[in-house]
Amino acid sequence: MKDSEKVKLIKRIRSASGLDDDDRATLIGLINECRSYGMVWEMQPEDAEEHLRRRLPVLTEVPDMAIKSENADAPHHVIIEGENLESLSVLAFTHSGKIDVIYIDPPYNTGNKDFIYNDDYVDSDNDYRHSKWLSFMKRRLSIAKRLLSDEGVIFISISDIEYANLKVMCDSQELFGESNYVTTLHVEMSATQGMKVRAAQNGTIVKNAEYILIYARGGRKQIARNLLYDYRPDYDTHYNIYLRDGRRNSVREMFKAAYPAVRWRKMTDLYYQSPEFRRFVADNVDYIYADDKITGFDDIALDEGEIRKVERDGKIFYIYHNGSRLRQLLPLKSSFGPCDDFDRSHGLRKIRGDWWKDFYKDMGNVSKEGDVVFENGKKPVRLIYQLLKMASRPDSTVLDFFAGSGTTLHALMQLNADDGGRRQCILCTANENNICRDITYLRACNAIKGKGESRKALPTNSLLFFTTELTDRHRSPAAMRRLAYLATDMLRVRENIFDEQSEFCGLKTNPMLLRCFSAYGRLMAVIYREEIIPKIVSAIAAHRPDRPVTLYVFSPGENPWREQFESVADYVRPIAVPAVIYNCYDKVLPGENDTNNTRK
Repeated sequence: MKDSEKVKLIKRIRSASGLDDDDRATLIGLINECRSYGMVWEMQPEDAEEHLRRRLPVLTEVPDMAIKSENADAPHHVIIEGENLESLSVLAFTHSGKIDVIYIDPPYNTGNKDFIYNDDYVDSDNDYRHSKWLSFMKRRLSIAKRLLSDEGVIFISISDIEYANLKVMCDSQELFGESNYVTTLHVEMSATQGMKVRAAQNGTIVKNAEYILIYARGGRKQIARNLLYDYRPDYDTHYNIYLRDGRRNSVREMFKAAYPAVRWRKMTDLYYQSPEFRRFVADNVDYIYADDKITGFDDIALDEGEIRKVERDGKIFYIYHNGSRLRQLLPLKSSFGPCDDFDRSHGLRKIRGDWWKDFYKDMGNVSKEGDVVFENGKKPVRLIYQLLKMASRPDSTVLDFFAGSGTTLHALMQLNADDGGRRQCILCTANENNICRDITYLRACNAIKGKGESRKALPTNSLLFFTTELTDRHRSPAAMRRLAYLATDMLRVRENIFDEQSEFCGLKTNPMLLRCFSAYGRLMAVIYREEIIPKIVSAIAAHRPDRPVTLYVFSPGENPWREQFESVADYVRPIAVPAVIYNCYDKVLPGENDTNNTRK
C-alpha cells in the first residue's frame, strides 16, 4: 500500500461512525504496521550510530598530507579517514544531492575476518551474521541515497553470499526502489583451468563471477546514454586500411609485397607475433583507419574509391565510396607509429551486456597496481575505469565510502588524464591497521607522482586529507560557538574551496575572528565573531567582488545577521552557522532519545 493510500484510509477510519477511540487506534496501528514487499530482519544496534546520538561529526584537515598541483584548475580530491558512518553523515551536509557516481566494494560477509561489527569480526557461525551485515549496510546506503544527484548512479560490488539480501533491500522504497534498478553486472574474476579442475575434483563448481548491482536515481534508462565505453590501448587487429595519395590501401597487401619470405598469418598473428610487421607499420604507415558504416551523408556524390574530407556541425569526417555505398574512415591511434589528432575512441569501443568477461586476466597484476599491498583484495583499475567512463561526465563528483586500497581514485585520475576531464573523487575509509594512511593515501601519492608500478605520473591532481572528529551535540552557547570553529574544514569541503588567504577584501584574517579561502575564482569567508561584521561590510563595499562571496557567519539562530549585509547584498551570500549544520544533522543522525527499531 502506498503512503498516500494509507493517509486516505486513516482519515476515513478517523471519521467513520460506529467506532470508539480504542477501535480507531487499533485499526490505525495495524495499517501502520503493514509493510510492502521487502525484507524482515533483526535491526542490530551499532556503536557508531550510538556515538552519533550524543556527538556531531566534523572534519579536520591534516595539512602535511596535502598534495598541491601546479595547475590551478586541477581537481581537488579528498580522502576522509574515519568510521564511514561518520564520514557519510558529514557528506550529507557537504554533498547532499551532489554526488554523480558512487562505487563501493563493501565487506562480503564471508565469515573469514572480512567484516567487523562493533569492533569484532563477524564469524560464519554468528547467529546474527546476516542481520548485522544488513543493518550495517542499510544505515550507510540510506545516507548514500541522499547524496546522489538527480542523475546519480550507484555501483555496489558484492559476492553471492549477500547478493540476494542486498538486492531485495535496495529494491525497497526506503532505499533506491525497484524502478531504479538498472541491472546486475556479472564480472568474471576467476577462470583459470587449474581452479576449474580442482573444483571438479572436489565435487564443487568453481565460482567465476562477482556481481555489481547498479541503481540509477533517474531510472533504469538513465545509464543507457553512455554504454560505448570499452576503451582499449591499441586498435583492433582487423583494421587494415591506410591512406596514400588520397586512396585507400591495404596494410596487409603492402607488407606481403615487401616481405614475401614471411610466412603468411592471420592479421591477429601479424600484429602480435611478427616483429617485422610491427616495424614495417611504424616505418611506413602514418594513419590507420577503421572502415565504418555511415548515415546522414546522402547529399554527397563520390566516385568509387574516392575520399573526401567533410565538416559537419564542427566535426571532421572522412567519407569514401566503396563501390556499393558511402563509408566513413575513422582515424585510429596506432601503437606502432605516428597518430593524428582525432578521437581514437571511435571504433575502439563496444557495447557490453551484463556479462563482463576476462577481468580475471587483470588479477595476476592487480597486486602491483598502485605499488601498495592490500591483503583484502583489490579491484582492477580497468574495471572501475570502465564503470566511471560509462556513468560519469567530465565534471562529475565520484564517491567511494569503502575505499580500501584507493582503486577508485586511481582509475578516476587515469580517466581524467585520458579524456581531459576534471572529475573529483572523495574516498572514505577507516584507519584499521593503518590502511588509510599506509595504503589508500600512499597509493594516491604514488599515482600522482608516478612512483613504483604506477609508472606514468598524474600530476594534474590535488589531494587533501581529513579526519573525522566528534564534538558535543548539546546546543549550549559555548558548544555552538565551538562547532562554528570546528566546522571550518567541513565548510571548505562543502564549497570545494581550499586555498587559505591572508586577506579578505583588504582585511587581515585572524583564526579567531575571520578566515578566507579561494579556489577557481571563488571566495568563501567564515566569520566567527559577529562584532566584526561592520568592518567586513565596509571592506566588501570598497572592493566589490566580481562574484558573490559565500559568507558563513556565526549566529545563535537561523538569521546570519542579514540586515547588516543589506548594503552589500549583491556581493554576498550569508549563511548562518551552526544552524545550517544542525538542520542537516537533525534529518540524518539518530535522535538522542530514539530507540533502535527492532524490525526492519
